[in-house]
Amino acid sequence: LTDNWFLIDNNPNPCTINRSTKQGDPLADMLFNFFMVKVLSSIRQSLSVAGFGVPYTPVATALLGDLPPGTLSDLSYVDDGAFPHEVLDNNTVVSDIQGITKIVARALFAHALHPNFKKGKSEAMISLRGPDSKEIRHKIFVTCNSTIDVELYPEYSVSLHIVPTYKHLGNYITPSLKSNAHIQHRIAQGQSALAP
Repeated sequence: LTDNWFLIDNNPNPCTINRSTKQGDPLADMLFNFFMVKVLSSIRQSLSVAGFGVPYTPVATALLGDLPPGTLSDLSYVDDGAFPHEVLDNNTVVSDIQGITKIVARALFAHALHPNFKKGKSEAMISLRGPDSKEIRHKIFVTCNSTIDVELYPEYSVSLHIVPTYKHLGNYITPSLKSNAHIQHRIAQGQSALAP
């Protein structure tokens, strides 16, 4: 993994890498995947211990067979993750979002990864129904200006943006789980590709 080199067109001198893997090397992808499995395992375990996630009862399939009921704590693909959670009392949604964010961020920090909390990067999406939903929605989206402050460590806090739709792995996700936003986005992409 040291003293690798590669060539760039129109450059007579080889480019050298003194540490890590060279760009495009499949070994880099394999090492990253092994690393992310460790990070995600740590996140899943911490979320489970804290009681976060969405309970599910699986349907038997020919591919997977019979699976036991469990709790879904993340929907992850390589370094892109979503962490679903079901609240039973709308009054706990803010503290639950803070708890989930703290667990995920601390696990990433523990593995020398720094999450990006800028708008459009790390965000939360909520769907509130039932008692107190209007009041909590007003508090989050109007009073708090669509952000929730999260104290990750003493003297270190971040602002997590709350969004009406979320882009995950190229798909637009909405609280209602309808595909309208994603379809509209794809139509706009197609129209811009065909524009003169």
